[in-house]
Amino acid sequence: MNRRLNPPPPFLASMSEAERRVATASELAMYGLMLVLPLVGWGMLSAARYPIVLYGSVHLPFILPPSVTLYAVLRKAHTILATSFPSRSSLTSPRSCSTPWSCGTGS
Repeated sequence: MNRRLNPPPPFLASMSEAERRVATASELAMYGLMLVLPLVGWGMLSAARYPIVLYGSVHLPFILPPSVTLYAVLRKAHTILATSFPSRSSLTSPRSCSTPWSCGTGS
């Protein structure tokens, strides 16, 4: 919703079409990870029957049945997704310098 109300700045004219596609794909991957990673973590903790406290005595409900195998699979998936999250930022470095001010050259 935020991107519809506040579109990102245009790409640099010097960026190739491939760089633009990589930057766009990387941004979409970031949003996907921001949605999927907490859900995988919630499912992992649910499978382990580990309570997730929101505030005081308010807990999130368990969303998966108790299972050691399911916990192990989700734990591995959560680790892989979490470690891939920061690495995708290196793909967007051309986009992060799309305005003179973000590159430190503006006044």
